[in-house]
Amino acid sequence: MRHITVLLKPTEECNLRCAYCYHADTGYVKGKMSIDFFEEIIHKIVESYNKITLIFHGGEPLLMGYDFYKRAFSIINKYKQNGIQWILGIQTNGYFLDECFCKLFESNNIIPSISFDGPGTMNILRDQTTRITENIVKLRKKGHPINLLGVITKKNMDLIEDYYFFAKENGCPLKLNPVF
Repeated sequence: MRHITVLLKPTEECNLRCAYCYHADTGYVKGKMSIDFFEEIIHKIVESYNKITLIFHGGEPLLMGYDFYKRAFSIINKYKQNGIQWILGIQTNGYFLDECFCKLFESNNIIPSISFDGPGTMNILRDQTTRITENIVKLRKKGHPINLLGVITKKNMDLIEDYYFFAKENGCPLKLNPVF
């Protein structure tokens, strides 16, 4: 079985522009991938591989909108019928994550992973942490699975327990990445 992992960036645009992001120094290039170009990429990949891990990344991939992902999953599902094995993921900042996206992801066996800077009012590394925290709590109460990915820096390293207890309280797997 030939396996490939693809980190696909359908856009480098981002609504939050966190200071620690790898795009902060290089800029956030405007533009969005067309669904036709997405299908062209997928077609080329399936010519050579029969097991594909595809992770939607960015910028902020949810800026592509619900319709893009609905069509993208339709394209992927077409190739599943040809015996291609898929493992799908998405890394988002969680700002636009809502019940519609969660249902779409669940129907395509994706658990969204949210880049999370900590619970509640801890807007140390980026703005909008409060809204993202509220989204996580609301979606978890409705039973939607979510993974959390925390970036630990000098600014928030004393708050690791807050990450842990928030994740535990909301039933979210948590991964912490140190960036110093």
